[in-house]
This record gives sequence, C-alpha cells and structure tokens, in this order.
Amino acid sequence: MKSLEQQVDDFLEAQKEVAMGQRLEMMQGDLSGTRKLLPAVLLPVSGTFRGLTLVYEMVSLSGARISIDAFYEPLGIAFEAEGYVAHHERITRDRFSFEKMRIRTFGNCDYAFYPFSWDEMDKRPEVCRRAVCELLGRKGSVETSRLVRHRVHHAAPDRRRRPSAGGHARRRTVPGLRFAR
Repeated sequence: MKSLEQQVDDFLEAQKEVAMGQRLEMMQGDLSGTRKLLPAVLLPVSGTFRGLTLVYEMVSLSGARISIDAFYEPLGIAFEAEGYVAHHERITRDRFSFEKMRIRTFGNCDYAFYPFSWDEMDKRPEVCRRAVCELLGRKGSVETSRLVRHRVHHAAPDRRRRPSAGGHARRRTVPGLRFAR
C-alpha cells in the first residue's frame, strides 16, 4: 500500500495533467499548504480524493479569477490551507480586501469556506479532521450530493437529554464518509 505522501504526490500529478493556463501555473508553484492539508486532514477523513479538485478556479464578484486550495465538488466545500506569514503577516490592505471579497464570492455561490491554519494542521490535525467530519455530516444529508451512504454514529446534540431507549446516542445515515481505521 502506498504511503499518504505518495498518494498525495500521485494525486497532484494527476491534477497537473488536466490543468491548463493559470491553474497549471499555480499548481507548478509552492503547494506546501495543500501538501499539508491533504494527508493531515482530508485524506484520513474521506479515504479518497474522489470529488476533490485542487487549485479550483472561479470568477469572483468583481470579475477577477480566484482559486481555492482544494474544492470538494459534491458538497461545495472550499478548503484552504493558510500559513500565517503568507496569508496574514505580510498582507497589504488591498490584498486583505481582496481576500474578504474572495470569501464573499464563495458564500454567494453557497460554498462552505473552510480554512485551516498551518499550525492547526501541524499541531492538532485530529481537531481539524473532527471539524471536517462534522461539516460533512451536516452537509452530507443533501440528497443531490451523489455520494454513497454509510452509517455514522453521532452523539445526541443536546447533552442534557438522556440516550434513547436502547441506551445509545442516535444514529443517522450520512452520505460519502469513509473513515480511516
């Protein structure tokens, strides 16, 4: 079986083969955040890259071309890996405004914008994975998601309530989740 890093490398190469123009140029650049995001957070949760597009491009509200690190098309989730230096420490006022417009564009398209900091992915990847699992569970109930259904065990949302008669927290079907064991 291939290591996570080898699976990520293979997926990046496959994405580069079909990329053109600005997307290809960006994919040939520094993808250290994406290389961190995939094996630390996304692949352990889903077990597959199916439905995921790297350096996903779209046209913003102002007409500018924008991209997101990884986009999960079946549920419209835009994942971003953010390093403090690249995204915040050396940012200009204009770039800051552009980033806010970019986030609004995702919102206007009904996409969930889901950023992770480098430190989160590095120091607490299990917290990041748990957040993705919760988001997939909430968004995954969309009937048009085109995902396979799997049973996932969830804790009852109101912790003051007693478990059901069988003594278990409620179960519900959530499409598309394949948890790594």
